[in-house]
Amino acid sequence: MIVWGGIDAFGLTNTGGRYCDQHPIARLTPSRTPRPTPSSIVSSVPTSARTAPPTAAATSTPCTPVLLLIETFDNVSPPQLPPGWIAINAIDPDRVPWTTSNSGGPLPPADSPPNAAFVNDPNAISDKRLQSPSIFLSEGSEAVQITFSNNFNLQAGFDGGVLEISIDGGVTFQDILARGTFISGGYNGMISVCSDNPLAGRQAWTGNSGDFITTTVSLPVVTWGPEMILRWRMVSDSSVFGEGWRIDTLIVSQCQQTPTPTATPSATATATVTPTATPRLTPTPRIAPTPRSRPTPAPRP
Repeated sequence: MIVWGGIDAFGLTNTGGRYCDQHPIARLTPSRTPRPTPSSIVSSVPTSARTAPPTAAATSTPCTPVLLLIETFDNVSPPQLPPGWIAINAIDPDRVPWTTSNSGGPLPPADSPPNAAFVNDPNAISDKRLQSPSIFLSEGSEAVQITFSNNFNLQAGFDGGVLEISIDGGVTFQDILARGTFISGGYNGMISVCSDNPLAGRQAWTGNSGDFITTTVSLPVVTWGPEMILRWRMVSDSSVFGEGWRIDTLIVSQCQQTPTPTATPSATATATVTPTATPRLTPTPRIAPTPRSRPTPAPRP
């Protein structure tokens, strides 16, 4: 018996009339990495109100973070998105775009309660996009770090999500790996080349994360600017639905170099010259004059 979009008795994947070898799909071991509040972009470990998160890639020059964007999706009422955020269904089988949500799967519904951004995973070809506001850089070419909480349960190997970036105001987008690298919580699989998913052949988050995980991206060299736009994109094939995808606790920050203080040379103490006492001349004692003897006058007769 052939299962549409599944595996038949021969261990081959059926995708509507053509068979492909079944390639193993990378599985993600759910991680309970703490949610960071960045205290550094590249040079040290971010700090958290809970516990210490993983160490970020280090550089030789210390820096302090400048926060460019923080979004927890908690200042709006579901299903409304925060100001500046845009939901677009490029392929729209069900008219269900990204929204904010405070209930439902995949559980838990939020990393920083009550809300998270959420999109469903239908059993139809779809391309659902969540686009951030413009994020303006403040420190020129210094490194940028993107951290967010990520919870997904998507049809493994056939439905998936990716993070994309635009550096031209949203005209074009490319995968985040074209500009940076994952420090933690990166893509855990690839969308099957035999599926009718528009992302077939691309790395993606796919399968079940089991809970919120922390995804951190480092953009070590910024050769563009003055702004960027991020886009989360959930794309599905024509069969088997999943629970969906949740995004929360987004922090975008940029490294601000801390100049190494120049040591001020210590002043060399000037030796104090002790004045040499000038010897005083000992006065020559005066010779007392010898009294002259006067003749004794002869007595008068």
